[in-house]
Amino acid sequence: MMTLRSTRPLVPFPPFLDRCLLVAIVLVLAGSSRLDAQSGPSLLDQVRRVDQERRQDLAYTQWLEKPPPRSHYEFGAWTAPSYLTLDDFDTNSSAPDSLESLLLIDQRIWFRWDMPKGEQVYLRGRYFQLLPSTAPGASKPTLFEEGWNLDLGYMDLPLGDSKLRLGRQLISLEKGLVLSSNLDGFEVTYRKSNWTTRGFWGKTPDATSDLDSVVGRSDRVFAGLHAQMVTEEDKRHFVYFLDQNDRTGTVLSGQGLRYDSRYLAFGSEGGLVKDFTYYLEGILQSGSSFDFGSATSRSDIEAYAVQLEATWRPEVYHHPTLSAGFFRGSGDVDRVSVVTSAAGNIGGTPDEAFIGQGQFEGGLALTPRLSNIDVYRLGGSYKLKEPPREEDTILLTLQGYFYQKVEPAGPISNIRATQINSDVGTAVDASLSWKMAHDLTAVFKAGRFFPGDAFPVTNRDPSTILFANLTYSY
Repeated sequence: MMTLRSTRPLVPFPPFLDRCLLVAIVLVLAGSSRLDAQSGPSLLDQVRRVDQERRQDLAYTQWLEKPPPRSHYEFGAWTAPSYLTLDDFDTNSSAPDSLESLLLIDQRIWFRWDMPKGEQVYLRGRYFQLLPSTAPGASKPTLFEEGWNLDLGYMDLPLGDSKLRLGRQLISLEKGLVLSSNLDGFEVTYRKSNWTTRGFWGKTPDATSDLDSVVGRSDRVFAGLHAQMVTEEDKRHFVYFLDQNDRTGTVLSGQGLRYDSRYLAFGSEGGLVKDFTYYLEGILQSGSSFDFGSATSRSDIEAYAVQLEATWRPEVYHHPTLSAGFFRGSGDVDRVSVVTSAAGNIGGTPDEAFIGQGQFEGGLALTPRLSNIDVYRLGGSYKLKEPPREEDTILLTLQGYFYQKVEPAGPISNIRATQINSDVGTAVDASLSWKMAHDLTAVFKAGRFFPGDAFPVTNRDPSTILFANLTYSY
């Protein structure tokens, strides 16, 4: 027998909204229709964040548990408009802002079919549109993700202690710095005792803008392996490897663009003492990139990244949390830019700038890529309103950031930091998330960045971003 039903709870709170916000912020840093490769983080960094779901996919089949006794369908949708305003995002109050505000329209429609033996089919379509308010003469950035697209579409097949997922799916490695993207391909997961192993292969969908804004439409292939073990003390140790093959067909006269990279990472997370947890990840990057000004010669990549986090989360009313983090992506004084291969490493030396293929959440107003930068973070959260039910919850968060260049003479993702000085600046983020009902959530965020001495005197005015989102699921 088959049942048909509609459900509403498939919009997470608040991780999905954080990624929706980050999609918008890159427009602050781009501010042109061509997404100038030197203007800051690519718009695609943020678009890929809004596409992904929280690490535990909301439609993920609990394939190791007993399958439902009969087939059934589920379907639903959510609408999530967002509005963003910005002030002095170029850190120069004397110059007019090319982008003044931005309205984002994000509509998702999904369908799921669970079968008696644990198989599952999941489809989700998405309509995405950016409606910017620009200064005279400025134009709207071009994104291949706009309009209607297949967001996710896959089939799960349980195979004993393993599971095979085929189709368009979110593939993410740990915190997502190295990879977190929707890919067309397959993933095999094997679980036995306290071990879990994943292997995957996938390519970027056609409607994907590349992380390198000069490239345009993305054409990359990923293959990887991830293994983890959970100890009796509930600590998780992991290792993973990723190979990324850039197949871009974009050609620039006298300049190669393909950036091929490999990543080997080790890490651990778990409890330290009562109510304290930690996360540690170290990443070694290799591969090769085209030299600046050459379409034939390449440099070997020798880069690394580190992510360290500690969190205090006591089990008391209002659930306060305190967290501290340190994040580093190696840099290179011989690189012209860390956001495009069109201005890469100067030949004759290794390419030592870390460049991941995923996302890094390092502050609302600066939104840096984790390349040639140290990010220190301190913050916490507090539930102002915590009723017995999940509905009507109000969560307040506050984060502070301190930024430094790893190589003072090297570039970071914000091209205005041109001075040979390690002081990039400081920032503060605040947010208020209100789950007004089971199917309705509102989020308000504010971020302010204070440039340091790595910016010239003419670009040391604070920049501010204000954001509001309303998400309704049905």
